[in-house]
Amino acid sequence: MKCGAGRIGHKVEWRADVGGDGRCVGGARGPAMKLRVVRTYTSWPVSAVWTTVSVAVAVLAAYSFLQPAWFVGAGRRPHLAFGALAVCYLNATAGGAAAAARCSPHGPGASAVWQVTAVLCGGGCVMLAVGALVSLAHGFLSTHVWRRKASMVAAYVQAAAVVPSLLGVVLFPLGLGCSFVRTECGPESTVYSSGHCEVAWGLVLFIFTLLVSVYCPILARFTVVKEYMPEYYSNLNYL
Repeated sequence: MKCGAGRIGHKVEWRADVGGDGRCVGGARGPAMKLRVVRTYTSWPVSAVWTTVSVAVAVLAAYSFLQPAWFVGAGRRPHLAFGALAVCYLNATAGGAAAAARCSPHGPGASAVWQVTAVLCGGGCVMLAVGALVSLAHGFLSTHVWRRKASMVAAYVQAAAVVPSLLGVVLFPLGLGCSFVRTECGPESTVYSSGHCEVAWGLVLFIFTLLVSVYCPILARFTVVKEYMPEYYSNLNYL
């Protein structure tokens, strides 16, 4: 809680930033005082929405990042799927359903850009997870001051998580011209062109999750509400 005064003409203008109880401790003597009180408190409905979105974003981002289905081979036998971490070959049954899958990390023919993508997107997922944990702990903190600090920390972490993740998504198609993709998706595969392969649900879900995560810092900002109390004049001496 902060209290401060500044002289305007012959009057002393008081401004007080107070917590949930609306009190300002301390003061100064003056013949006529103009008191401005700002009461801050936690908005629990916004906090609940923020926590729910933060946890959902962290879970979906990690899930879609770990999936190999960022690109799939169209009309291939066996079915091909590859992502930032691994490549999988799915053997289809007679009915067309996918059965056993053989998954492995990217081999020597894969692009080195995908390793950079894995580091960037993985780091973004870790930061989103940290933001989600802080948002969960936010509701168990006893004082409004600590809840406000926790929401600010989580907001900065969640905002920072979007940058490396989006950068990794932009860099990933640069590796579509590598020898692995040319072999599996056709010789016409090149940078930002996957040839016979198509964008799959894993990459779409990851991008959608990042777009939703942009709202997390905004929601965190509105978990703290400021209420400006009416101004009044007093001739009392504040101790």
